Amino acid sequence: MSNSWLSCQGCGGSDPTKDTVKVNPNLIQGHGGNGLNLNGGKENVKPLQFPKKNEAEEQKLAEERQREARRRKEEEAVAALRAEEEEERLHLEAQKAQEDNARKAQEERARHEAEEIMRREVEEMARMQEIAAVEEAYRQEQAQKAAEEQARVARQLEAEELEEAQALVGVWCTANGFEGVSSQKKTFRGAKKFALHTAAKHKNEEMVALLVKCGADRHALDSKGQTPKQVAEKMNKDGSHEDVISLLSRGGA
Repeated sequence: MSNSWLSCQGCGGSDPTKDTVKVNPNLIQGHGGNGLNLNGGKENVKPLQFPKKNEAEEQKLAEERQREARRRKEEEAVAALRAEEEEERLHLEAQKAQEDNARKAQEERARHEAEEIMRREVEEMARMQEIAAVEEAYRQEQAQKAAEEQARVARQLEAEELEEAQALVGVWCTANGFEGVSSQKKTFRGAKKFALHTAAKHKNEEMVALLVKCGADRHALDSKGQTPKQVAEKMNKDGSHEDVISLLSRGGA
């Protein structure tokens, strides 16, 4: 009788190095699938027993595996959260750096613009001051030229007036027996007098002014020790010589 129930027929496509064989412990204990007794008919032989794992231990291991799985998940979640927070932090730092750079660039542009405006204002002020200085110099030059021209005209006019006065005084002196403005003339009685004394005596206001203009001495004394003004004052009757006296009084006479 062959033990075909223990034989293992080869399977098509099997791998002896990897494939396994399932063994039925009931058959090994003496009960074959076909009802044969492998123990020589000794049915009272105690069958072989294999120890079973402790269910509590298996439960404990399962719980540990679950806790380990939860711990790994928690660690992975924490790591993911930290990675997300780090990414957010880096993003915020990059955004802040970008904003800082933009703000600095804007401040730099504003500073350059302010400096440019100030530079232009300074240049404009300097230009206006330069223009004002040129205009002031031109005004002063024109004023000086005008003053010089006015003085020249005044001198020319004065010279012309003096020349005209000298001509009139010369004619008058000759007509009244005087050689010149400052020369004296003796009367028939031997008294001496000057042209200005004579003009003052005869209240010739125009000639008094011309003689003074031509250099006649208002302080000259005649033979009586009188100045032209004193002569006019002596001849003054009812204000007749007031204008002559006024002319001779100018200049402290």
